[in-house]
Amino acid sequence: MPGFLNPLILFGLVAAAIPFLIHLFTRRRLKKVEFSSLQFLKSLEKTRIRQVKLKNILLLLLRTLIVILIVLAFARPALKGELAGLGKAAATSAVLLLDDSYSMGTQTSQGSLFEIAQKKGAEILNSLSSQDEAAAIYLSGPPDSAEFSRDFWGLKDTLLNKKASYGLSKFSPGLESAKKLLQTSSNLNRELYLLTNKPGRGWEALNSLKDKITLYWFDLSDESAENLSVSELDFGQQLIELGRPFTLKTEVNNHSSGAISEHLVGLYMDDRKVAQTDLKVPSNSKTSLQFTHTLDQPGFHSGYLESAEDDLLADNYRYFVFKIPDRIDVLIVGKSQMDSRLLQIALRPEEKLNVNLQVKAVGQPALEQEDFGHYDVVILNDLPALSVSALANLGRFLETGRGVWIIMGKNADPAFYSEKVARRFFGLELKATKPAQPEKSGFYSLEQWNLRHPIFSIYQGTEARELPELKFYQIQSGQISGPAKVLAYFSGGNPALIEEKVEKGKGLLFLSGLDLASSDISQHPFFVPFVNRLVNYLAQDVGEYNQSYNVGEVVQRGLTEVPANQTIELIYPNNAKETLTPIFTRTSALIKVENTALPGIYQIKAGEKLLDAFAVNLETKESAPEKIDLDKIRKQFQPNQNLKLVEVPANADVAKFIQRTRYGRELWREALILVLVLLGAEMWLGRSSSKPVEPSPS
Repeated sequence: MPGFLNPLILFGLVAAAIPFLIHLFTRRRLKKVEFSSLQFLKSLEKTRIRQVKLKNILLLLLRTLIVILIVLAFARPALKGELAGLGKAAATSAVLLLDDSYSMGTQTSQGSLFEIAQKKGAEILNSLSSQDEAAAIYLSGPPDSAEFSRDFWGLKDTLLNKKASYGLSKFSPGLESAKKLLQTSSNLNRELYLLTNKPGRGWEALNSLKDKITLYWFDLSDESAENLSVSELDFGQQLIELGRPFTLKTEVNNHSSGAISEHLVGLYMDDRKVAQTDLKVPSNSKTSLQFTHTLDQPGFHSGYLESAEDDLLADNYRYFVFKIPDRIDVLIVGKSQMDSRLLQIALRPEEKLNVNLQVKAVGQPALEQEDFGHYDVVILNDLPALSVSALANLGRFLETGRGVWIIMGKNADPAFYSEKVARRFFGLELKATKPAQPEKSGFYSLEQWNLRHPIFSIYQGTEARELPELKFYQIQSGQISGPAKVLAYFSGGNPALIEEKVEKGKGLLFLSGLDLASSDISQHPFFVPFVNRLVNYLAQDVGEYNQSYNVGEVVQRGLTEVPANQTIELIYPNNAKETLTPIFTRTSALIKVENTALPGIYQIKAGEKLLDAFAVNLETKESAPEKIDLDKIRKQFQPNQNLKLVEVPANADVAKFIQRTRYGRELWREALILVLVLLGAEMWLGRSSSKPVEPSPS
C-alpha cells in the first residue's frame, strides 16, 4: 500500500501548474515573412509547425512531471507501510524487553551478548522522536516499576551503565508488564522490542491485546559458545571433623558442541587454593569429580570450586560454607557421676585431643540444678526416669536446635520412657515387652547399619562381615511405629539406634546400656570413634554443609548468640556492608537478608566476631545455549492477528530497518533519479527545439 512519510509536502504539487502558466504567458505570435515560392513555404510551414507543437507539448509534460517528482521525493513515498498515510504524525510507544540474565554475559568477538544488546537498545532509543515514548524492562529484575518516558537520554544512560546480572530471565512477569504498558498507550504505533539469547516462554499473554502490536525480535543466541559450568556441591552425609579428611563431590557440565579436554578445576578453601585437577568432558554431557581435604582448625570455613575460563564466566564458580564448632559443651548425666566415666574418657582420652570438646559429668541428683542452655549436647546415660522439670528443660533444650542422646540400659524403666520420652520427643510408640533374651550364642550383635548416615559413614564400602563385631547381652525390646529413623538393628530385628528430629534439635535413642553387664561396646575399638562421631553429629547440622541459597532468594538466618550493645553487620561478597536489625524470638534472633543479587559468601558480624555465614550461588538453568525457533513462537501468536513478529537481522542498521518495517520501503531516491533522467531529456529536447529554421535555397 503506497503512502507518504511527509504528506504535508504534497501541497507543493500546486507547483506543477507553473510550467503550464509559463507556457501560456510566453506564447509568441508567428511573424509573416514574404517568400518567393509561396506554395513551397506553406507546405513547409505546416510540417514544421506540427513538429514544434509536438516538442513543446513534450517539454511541457516533462517539466510538469519533473516538478511533480521533486515534490513527491520530498514527501518521501513508501510502499506497504501500514501507517504510511499517517507518516511521522503517528507517535510511537516503544517497550524494550532487555534480557540481563547471567547467560547474556557470554563473550563473543563483538563483546558480551549483553553489550551487543545495549548497543542495539541505544540505537532503538536514538531512532525515536520527541513525540514518541519508551520504557525499558530488564528481565532479571522486578518489572513493576517500568513506565513510559520521553527522557530517552536518561533511559539510554541507564541502559549503557547497566551490567548483566547473576539472575535468571523472568519472561512471564516481563511480558505481563509490557502488555500493561502497551494497553495504556494512546499512540497508534505500538512496538515491543525483545533483545535476548533464548526463546523465552509465556507468549500467550500477548494474545489478549486488541490493538496492533509489532514485536521486533533481536536474536542474540550463540550456539557456538564454549561454556562449562559447575553443578551443585555434595558433601554427602559425612561428618566433617578436625584432622580427618572429608570429600567434596560435584559435576562439571559441558554445554558446548565439542569435547573439552584438560579442563582445570580448582578447590579454594579459606582464600587459599588447596587442590586442582584436570578432566575431559564430552560435548553436551557432564563429568563427575571429587576433592579430599583435611581441616585442623574449628570455626567457619568457606570456599569455592573454580572452573577454568571459558566464554561465560558467571557459572564457573560454586561457593560453600560450613562450620566446625569452636567448642562443643557436653553434659553427661548418669545415675551417679562415676557411671559416666567411660563416656568422659571416650570424649577426652587425652588432654591434647578433642580440645574443642568441653565435657562435664554429673549424677542424677544434680540434674535439676543444671542449666541446659549452657550445653550443646546432653547425654542421659541409663537413668531410671526423669522428673517433670527435667522433661520440661529437655523440651526447651531441643527447641533451640541442640542434641540429646538417651541411653536405655538395664536401669531404664521401659514403661516410663515409652510414655514420657519416646512418644513426646521422638513421635513414636515404643511398645515395651518382657526383657529380651540373648540368642543361642549368648549375645546380640549389631546389624543392618545405615552406612550412609554420618555416624557410620566412615564404614561405607565395608563388607558386612568386616564391620565391628559387638556383643550386647541385654537390650530393651520393643516395636517402633511412626516416622522414626532406625540407624541400626540388633540381631533378631530389634531396633538398636533410633534417630528423630525433635523440634529444631535431634534426638538419638540407644536401646542398650554401655556398662559391661549390658554389652562389650565400651571395650571395643569401635567405642571411642562411635561416641565422638555421635556427639559431633548432635552438635552440628550436617544438612547445612550442602545448604546454599540462590541468587535473588530472600534469606532468613537464626542466630543463637547475639552480643549485647553491638551493631550487627552484613558483609556482602564485594565487601559492602549493611546494618541488620534482628528480630528476637524465644529461642533465637532472626536475621532477614533480602538483597542477594551477588553470588559468593555473605558474613554476619558483630564487631570482629563472625556470628554466621552462608553461601549464595546462581542457578545454572540457563548455562546451556538455546535455539530460538521464531516459527514456533509465531504459532503461539496465530489466534491474534493484531500481533506481528519481525526478526531484526544481526547486521542490520536498526533505525533504518525499523523505519522500513514501520512505514514501508521509501522511494524518494528512485524519484530523484527519475528527476535527473527527465531533466536530461528536457535539456536535449529544449536545445533541439531552439535551433532556428533555415529556409531551403531557391
